[in-house]
Amino acid sequence: MRNIRPLLPSLTALTAFEAAARLLSFKRAAGELNVTPAAVSRQIGNLEAEIGKLLFRRLHRRVELTPEGEALFGAVNLGFTGIATAIAGFRDAPASTRIVVGSTNAMASFWLLPRLKRFWARYPDVSVDHVISDTPIDMSVDNVDLSIRFGQGTWPELESRYLFADTIYPVCSPGHLASRPNLDGESGLTGGVLLDVHVADRWVDWKFWLGQQGLEYRPEAARHFNNYVIAVQAAVDGQGFALGWHSMIGGLIESGALVRPFKASISSPGAFFLTYPAAMDLTPEADLFADWLQAEAGETEAGEPAAARPAGLLARQGTQG
Repeated sequence: MRNIRPLLPSLTALTAFEAAARLLSFKRAAGELNVTPAAVSRQIGNLEAEIGKLLFRRLHRRVELTPEGEALFGAVNLGFTGIATAIAGFRDAPASTRIVVGSTNAMASFWLLPRLKRFWARYPDVSVDHVISDTPIDMSVDNVDLSIRFGQGTWPELESRYLFADTIYPVCSPGHLASRPNLDGESGLTGGVLLDVHVADRWVDWKFWLGQQGLEYRPEAARHFNNYVIAVQAAVDGQGFALGWHSMIGGLIESGALVRPFKASISSPGAFFLTYPAAMDLTPEADLFADWLQAEAGETEAGEPAAARPAGLLARQGTQG
């Protein structure tokens, strides 16, 4: 990095200039700095001589910034503000610790984030940052302490803690269901618009789900997404049938934004696990978060009410056909 110190004037001169430029008064700047107006004037005069430009127009009983003064004031004010903000942050921030948690977008949006307020209510000094990815997260590269993954619980070089399995069933908006009064059981799905998602290995898509019911999947009837949150939003908006993972969309069912057209469901072929590198010990904070997360997961699998539906787009109830 280039050494810029030889290019900078004295901090005393810059301090006098910043106060005088902000207040547009040498006298008021002197009062703020607890020096004489002559001292402020001398510092600014030295600064102007050093840079070879006038910074103020000295008028009768007042001063104005020159264009060069305006430019320098913007830079100095920005620098002083940044320094003050950083120092205030050091002084005011409570002692806190930080952990980084990785998950898919859907897991973060639907399951984890609505519950984090309960964690922070109990442990306000623990900072939880997120790494969101719908492809497997490389925990060593992304500096992730804990990652929530779906699968069988065995991954190379990772330890895993079981969280919960899931139940998967068709969902749509009330309006979309009303637009299909002749829907005849699960077989009627093959004639409707299926909102299909492909995001990761072992993710249950419509082909798998229909196959479990002994029904044929027609790709031409599907609309494809690579993001489960967007697919659910499309279902809320009445654009077709989506597959609802109960842990994710249970709140939307409770709110009435989504409905189940049939009772048919399947158990997920895998489960959600909390993973972390086998070669590393968890920090006390990460271990604390892991224990809390497993307790939350236990409530999910025990059939406790799903978390409140997410705010924003997904809070809108779909009424379109």
